[in-house]
Amino acid sequence: MDEFLLRLERHPEDAQAIDALFRSAHSVKGMASTMGFEELSKIAHSLESFLDPYRRGVQRLDRQAIDLVLQGVDLLRKSVEQASASQGPGESAGKSGEGGGSSPSSPPPPVQGGATRREGMLRVAPELLDDLIDLTSELLIAQEDLGNEERVFKFQALIQAVGHQAMQLRMVPLQTVADRFPRMARDMARQGGKELVFEIQGRDVEMDRALLESLADPLMHLLRNAVDHGIERPEERVRAGKPAEGKVHLEASRRKDGVIIQVADDGRGIDPGTIRQAAVTLGLLSEDKAQTLSEPDLFRLLTLPGFTTRAEVSEISGRGVGLDVVQSMVQSLQGSVLIESVLGQGTTVTLKLPLTLLRLPVLLLEVGDETYAIPVTQVRATLDCPPGRIRPTDGREILFRGEDEIPVFRLRRLLDLPESAASPFVVLVDSKGKDVGLMVDKILEYREVVVKSFRSPLRGLKGLGGMTILGDGVVVPILDLETLLP
Repeated sequence: MDEFLLRLERHPEDAQAIDALFRSAHSVKGMASTMGFEELSKIAHSLESFLDPYRRGVQRLDRQAIDLVLQGVDLLRKSVEQASASQGPGESAGKSGEGGGSSPSSPPPPVQGGATRREGMLRVAPELLDDLIDLTSELLIAQEDLGNEERVFKFQALIQAVGHQAMQLRMVPLQTVADRFPRMARDMARQGGKELVFEIQGRDVEMDRALLESLADPLMHLLRNAVDHGIERPEERVRAGKPAEGKVHLEASRRKDGVIIQVADDGRGIDPGTIRQAAVTLGLLSEDKAQTLSEPDLFRLLTLPGFTTRAEVSEISGRGVGLDVVQSMVQSLQGSVLIESVLGQGTTVTLKLPLTLLRLPVLLLEVGDETYAIPVTQVRATLDCPPGRIRPTDGREILFRGEDEIPVFRLRRLLDLPESAASPFVVLVDSKGKDVGLMVDKILEYREVVVKSFRSPLRGLKGLGGMTILGDGVVVPILDLETLLP
């Protein structure tokens, strides 16, 4: 119903949309009445009655009428949620009305440990699906011990096929989280007195269910920034020679083994000079450094926690709100964030993400007798560390690399391991939008590994993002740099 109303807001004469909206209200009314939810049925009936003259062409559906119907849909949604919440396990699916409505018996209990198929869709209990993925990962690990002899080729191909097929069960389309955004963007625009056209492209692009669910909040932050702080009011846009209506575009596309998601607006854009001034005021950059910093690096400052403060001038006030959350969440999903903007023309935020977190490219490194892994997406470079290149400064250790001064942390200390004179190598990593060095004893190799996620009570353990098991049986922790680094 939301979708039809948003379509009618732009095309009030769309008779098919009005008919579909009317049928939706009629269907909900009938189902609610049959199930004994009389209040819910009354709301749907009121919506049906209100829409009837517009369906018959007696009245024209204007913006005020659409606003009223949207309020009715919100009330309907709330009533559905209340009705759902009132139905505990084993309770009746409905109550009989005074007019002799039926009181249906309780619905059959869900099938425990199984899957149901209906209208071409397979519903699988998430825990069973996760167990299947878990077993598949064990098979993927076991194949490494088989060597490369010809007799195992068929087995390896079969294991790869099973892994691929299992992953397909976890894949869900973008629309499972994106379909809520058009209504949200419309309401935010109306509250801000703005005119908005919101478009979604790539609704059918599929991603891992767990990864996509984690993206809902970051995407909401990006859309809120685009509507609230990117798109101008109609009068401001007209003065700038733009259409009164602003545009926000959400697009997803497949690229090799990953997904690209972009949120773009044609609003006021971001002034690099304003960011430079704010960064200097906040003490993040010196005057000289601010003038030489490239625009991509400047825009990356917007993702730093606390960058949006009163020290900023009004042109970008609020632009950083939520971007630190987006950066942190996307990095935890082994993805990256790129901000591009042209002053007066608009801003585009690009998220680059893997299709799944089951298999992950990592850098293996050594500290003492232990092996650890770091996601490749966070590695900038690996360096030898000759004596004198790292010097203590103001109670910290600093790596001098050209004109850059990079803070360095000893991985031994971060992991509370015994001190040692070793650590002759540095891994440069991206932490919260800045380069940070990790001192390690040895850099081993890059390789793709199977990720074993933690479950309670280890889930959320500081500094650890999961585990992997190498072919020789060695258990390797995968470091979570977002929580490990100070």
